[in-house]
Amino acid sequence: MSRVSTPRRAAANLVSAAAALLVLLALASPAASAGDCQDGHLDLLLGTPYAQEKATAVTKARQIRTLLVGKEAATAEYVSDRLYVVLNPKGIVVRAFCG
Repeated sequence: MSRVSTPRRAAANLVSAAAALLVLLALASPAASAGDCQDGHLDLLLGTPYAQEKATAVTKARQIRTLLVGKEAATAEYVSDRLYVVLNPKGIVVRAFCG
């Protein structure tokens, strides 16, 4: 029965810990991937008539759902590439959010 020496075991543990850290960083990365809804410029939509082209250009979202104030509800599940746009009865954007 052979035993791994302490320095080799320490090196193996260090490599395993580094690999696990890299996996966690990749999974929890705050950087937006292509197609993710980017909420940094949603204020550009507020108070303007809704235009799908403008909403797509501002947020890069793949899916856009429009909701009327007080008429429809958004789902509770979060989808990173979806934009919700809430419109008043005249079609003016009163709220926009990713999810």
